[in-house]
Amino acid sequence: MGLHALMEGFVSLMWFEDLPPIAYVEGLKTGRVLEVPSVVRQCQAVYDHALGDALSHRASLALIRSIAEEYEHA
Repeated sequence: MGLHALMEGFVSLMWFEDLPPIAYVEGLKTGRVLEVPSVVRQCQAVYDHALGDALSHRASLALIRSIAEEYEHA
């Protein structure tokens, strides 16, 4: 797919029953918990954008299997 919205690192979004949502972001040698609601919303928007660009589960699995087969025969 090429470049995507989460190229800079990993984001984990967490929701709780009795607390506001938080985001955990991780990059090379770093990790931070973000609690500011506007920042968490920005992280959600980036995640949603990346998810919109992603292959379906079925297409992803087919791609992984295809690459694994090529690797086995190389």
